[in-house]
Amino acid sequence: MPTRRLVDAQVALLGISAAVTAPFGGWPAFDSAAYGGVCGIVLTWALGRSAHRAAHAAPGDPRTAARVLYAGAAWRFGLAAVLVGTGFHFFGVRPLPCVIGFAATRLAFGLDARALFKEAVR
Repeated sequence: MPTRRLVDAQVALLGISAAVTAPFGGWPAFDSAAYGGVCGIVLTWALGRSAHRAAHAAPGDPRTAARVLYAGAAWRFGLAAVLVGTGFHFFGVRPLPCVIGFAATRLAFGLDARALFKEAVR
């Protein structure tokens, strides 16, 4: 199952990024990196949800599917802003470790998406 492999890679890089930031800032840095990584994983889930909705929205009309994907992108952008803003305001998340954790999960997503695209083109 490709989705499971993607989430496993994201969790692995999340753990590595949190472990790397911990010596420099202690537990608050570890928590912040973990929070950023969880935000990235939630956005991956939201992308999968949007893609699933687009695939079932209009099998015969690509324009409707594109609209669903664009609406999903706007929703994910807003979700990212809310998640990160909530972390900064309510949980005291530190910005740099949060960005490192988020970037690590996005890196895993990018590498796995590239591999999945190569498999689909074959």
